[in-house]
Amino acid sequence: MSSHNGEPRDEQSGANEFETADEQAAAAGASVEPADEQITDEVAEFDEGDAAGDLAEPGAAAGRRHLVRQKAKKVTTKQRMRRVLVRSGIAVVIIAALVAAGFWIKQNVVPEVTEPVPEPGNIADGAFLFDGQDLSSMLEDSSDEEDTEEEGSDTQDPDDGGSAETEDEEPERVTVDVYVDYLSPESALFHQANAAQLASWVSEDAISLTYHPVALLTAKSNGTRYSQRAMGAAACVASGDPERFVPFNDALLTDQPAVDTPGHTSEELVDIAESVGVENSDVFSCIESDKYATWARDMTTELSDGGLPGQGGQQLTGAPMVLVSGMPYTGALDDPGELSQFVLTVESDEYFQSPTPEPSE
Repeated sequence: MSSHNGEPRDEQSGANEFETADEQAAAAGASVEPADEQITDEVAEFDEGDAAGDLAEPGAAAGRRHLVRQKAKKVTTKQRMRRVLVRSGIAVVIIAALVAAGFWIKQNVVPEVTEPVPEPGNIADGAFLFDGQDLSSMLEDSSDEEDTEEEGSDTQDPDDGGSAETEDEEPERVTVDVYVDYLSPESALFHQANAAQLASWVSEDAISLTYHPVALLTAKSNGTRYSQRAMGAAACVASGDPERFVPFNDALLTDQPAVDTPGHTSEELVDIAESVGVENSDVFSCIESDKYATWARDMTTELSDGGLPGQGGQQLTGAPMVLVSGMPYTGALDDPGELSQFVLTVESDEYFQSPTPEPSE
């Protein structure tokens, strides 16, 4: 009986032992979570204590180790894939940024470096010669001229300065160079006050007159670069319809926007060109595309940083700047009489400094 009764006890004990082992294995498997941190912690927990437990229950321990190792492998694989994906994403972003930067450089920087800057015609060194041009737009109406004569104006023709000349001697004309910014109110003031007198002297062949547009106030038009655009528009007219440059120049200095305003749009500059008789569609497209913007910027920088061509080392100090045979005029901008006296003085100085002709034998 004892042996018979002992067998069930042994079987029951063994069953209990197997149930305990299965429950432990199941508990171990259930405790394995998919999170990377938990798997990593479980892998790290296999220390000497776990090794002692493994010796006590080899079957359950082997099952748990197998499950943990499988999870660890999956986690490691996921971590590797994640690192690869992150690195690949970073590489793609860097490559895209480099491609975008290269495209921008190609579109904006390379053309400025490699392509020649278009330069306008009939305006060498930014200068437009008024000699031989139709200056009627600069002349006042006849009634104003008659009123000036009756009042006994102090203005005087430079050729009537009273300097002694031989009959065969051709007097050397005084040169007048006027540097103007189409946004400068002082430039407009000088032009409006003296245009008629200057035009009269040119028509009488008393002086040689040259206008030089510059863009010194480009930053004074709320970001529209009006000075530069207006200078470029004048270059478009000089190139495509030079006979209309004088009235276009006159219109820009008469219908002038205020400083710190956007100024005329490109379309309005086209309208001004049309109003003075320009009909060439190439001139209109030149103005609208701002074709000579780079030229206007570079020419202004060149005139500002270096000496003015043909002016004996004079520097551009602002706009307007008026040079009479290379001598800067510093009188009142709105006083034609004062300008006339200055021109006569320069002409007299030039005459008396010139060599005295020797009498022929």
